[in-house]
Parts: sequence; C-alpha cells; structure tokens
Amino acid sequence: MKKIIVLAMSLLFISSCKSSKTEDVNSKPTAKKNIMKDKKEVQNFELLLQESHGGYKEQRLLIVNDQKQLTDVYMKLNQIRKPGIPIPAVDFEKNTILALFFGTQQNGAQKYTIVGVSEKNSVLNVLLVVNKPEVATMVITQPSMFLKIPKSNAKEIALKFK
Repeated sequence: MKKIIVLAMSLLFISSCKSSKTEDVNSKPTAKKNIMKDKKEVQNFELLLQESHGGYKEQRLLIVNDQKQLTDVYMKLNQIRKPGIPIPAVDFEKNTILALFFGTQQNGAQKYTIVGVSEKNSVLNVLLVVNKPEVATMVITQPSMFLKIPKSNAKEIALKFK
C-alpha cells in the first residue's frame, strides 16, 4: 500500500512540474541585428557583451569613440574579475561602442534584450524588452551590455522600453 501511495505521489509531483527554458546570459552572443538610422536605411549592430555583475551602481549610458575610453570602461567592469574580460579591438574609424549600464538591480534574474537601435537628431534610441522572471531571486546585480554599431556622431543615448 505504501508503495502505491509513494508511486502516486511521485507521478503527481512529476506531472505538476513544468519545464522552463534557460539561457546563459554570460555566453558570448554573435548574432547581428538591424538598426534603423534616421528611419531610412537599415544597418547592423552587434551585441559584444552582456554581463550581470560589475559596472556602476547607478544607470550610465556611454558612447565610446576611441580605444582609450573603451579600455577605461572595461577596467571598471573588470574590477571584480580575475582574470578580466578581454578588451576587444575595435576599428573606431568605422564603429562606435554603446556601453549600457543599468545600475543596481534587486532582482537578479531580470534580463534585457535589445530589439533595435535607431538614430535621430543626434540621439541613439535603444529599444529594449525587459524579461522579468516568474520566480524572483534575491541576488543584487549590476547588468550591462556593450553594442557595436556603425560610426555615429550622436551625443546622447535614450532607452525606450517595450
């Protein structure tokens, strides 16, 4: 009788569990996506890095236009890492880097996804989707993303949430 009850409880437990898809946010993304520049021509951007720890306690949106600036930003990101994340070599004659630091977050499982980037009136508009988890964790994070885009003379970044 005990075996039947244990078997029934086990089947009930297994059938009540639902599967969930997990994604490694620390894996290096290689996909390129579209951006709309002045809402006319389509160009590409590349997600160079997406991290959940390191960076700034407050939100910072940086436009990086030279290797020295990029090195300084990576030094800040690498303060808590041994060994640090390698600094990429970027051709700043052709590209600009957007360093997006989202500040301290109380919910460690929150994930940001870039939908698109557009440029208008010297402002780079970054369209994001925030994926909030079903189950919250109590991990404090400082998420950041680095995007490589075609050379831009924009002076400002605006985040737009979808």
